Amino acid sequence: MRRPFAAALLAFLCAIVILPLSPGQVPSTTGATAIPDHVALTWTGDPETTMTITWRTDPTVMSGMVEFQKGGKITGKSVKAQAVAREFVTDLGPTRLFTATLTGLSPKTKYSYRVGDGRNWSEPSFFTTARRKARSFKFLIFGDSQSAVGGPEPYGLWRRTVQNAYAANRDAKFMVNVGDLVDYGQLGAHWNAWFAAAKGVVDRIPEMAVSGNHEYFGSKNMTQAAFFNAQWALPQNGPEGVKGRAYSYDYGPVHFVVLDSQSDEQKAHGDILKTQREWLEADLAASKAIWKIVFFHKPPYTIYPRRRNDAVKGAFCP
Repeated sequence: MRRPFAAALLAFLCAIVILPLSPGQVPSTTGATAIPDHVALTWTGDPETTMTITWRTDPTVMSGMVEFQKGGKITGKSVKAQAVAREFVTDLGPTRLFTATLTGLSPKTKYSYRVGDGRNWSEPSFFTTARRKARSFKFLIFGDSQSAVGGPEPYGLWRRTVQNAYAANRDAKFMVNVGDLVDYGQLGAHWNAWFAAAKGVVDRIPEMAVSGNHEYFGSKNMTQAAFFNAQWALPQNGPEGVKGRAYSYDYGPVHFVVLDSQSDEQKAHGDILKTQREWLEADLAASKAIWKIVFFHKPPYTIYPRRRNDAVKGAFCP
């Protein structure tokens, strides 16, 4: 009597375990622990002398710091910088996000670093500051890294793409994702998979991200890109209402501008395209850079006739 019952129970449990998640489904926990993860670099200041680092833990961790120093490894000569902490409640539960900006760094210098609370540390990583007045450089650019969160390899295509791109271009100074980083931007499982796939890249070169329409998917509140806004520490020099999603920065002889083209998702916030158009004209006029590159997600000219994007074309192309 016991054997058939045990066999049936085992078969039932196995059926539960191997059942894959379909896109949009999420596990029951955040995946965060006291050991930092989702470690990512950005710039909120001068690429020659600053670096901004963001990471995640579970909500039991109350404080955080960056331990860093010049060279290839952390030794007793390291310096510590305190981070700003804030709680971020996700669909999977509460987490804590930390951000620290290192200042006074030396240009064209390699730094080793780790992040943590003094007891629980991330794996050591490194970054290199920009050379002073760089005349040429390389950066990586990706579009629509969104992928399926289920199956044996969540975001496997993104993992192979970003890891291979970085392996073939170790001299790349930073990277840009031109929107739709994840498929469901309001679901933590997708961001967990995205960061896991990009580990070893986004913690070594800054990610200067662009928001897309999928950053709003997965929630009844489609007017806020909550995960994007919380997780990426980006320049706050854009116009009111879209700060952190519209911004500009300089690297060497290039002035980069990022715009938020997602006016359909943000109709409740007014005409964000008009606001950005006025800011963009002033921003470009003030720049003395030789080259100017502007990024935004919705293409003004598209291969899909039904996606005319006339509002974006009218606002930004002139």
